Amino acid sequence: RSRVVGMENIALRMGVEVEAAWTEFAAKMKEKDEVPPASEWNELLRVAADGDDFERGAWILNTMRSTGRIPTAGTYEIMLESCIRSKNNTGAFYLVEQMYTDKVSLGDVSLPDGMEDTLRAILPPDAFN
Repeated sequence: RSRVVGMENIALRMGVEVEAAWTEFAAKMKEKDEVPPASEWNELLRVAADGDDFERGAWILNTMRSTGRIPTAGTYEIMLESCIRSKNNTGAFYLVEQMYTDKVSLGDVSLPDGMEDTLRAILPPDAFN
């Protein structure tokens, strides 16, 4: 039971860190009145990914996209690494779908062992170009 409580406390702390990072990020964006470059979005996503917080990371990714900033291969690598660590296969495949939508070549992203072969079997070849 104490291990479960400990994990819940870690998850709560990580959620607070993501929220704090987002608040700071949003304030800077409002102050500058411009959409930050992908590299700054990636730093924010790293906070969520380091906490294996896929839900918040996906929200940040979608918010990034809604501002007109297109995610890069590096953006998706950050999120995929988190999915690999947390064994979130559903999240990983969601990201692959988003990459295809954003026209980010799968060939530009490091994919986990076995995933590339699976994706090559189900996706059109142009997904890797």
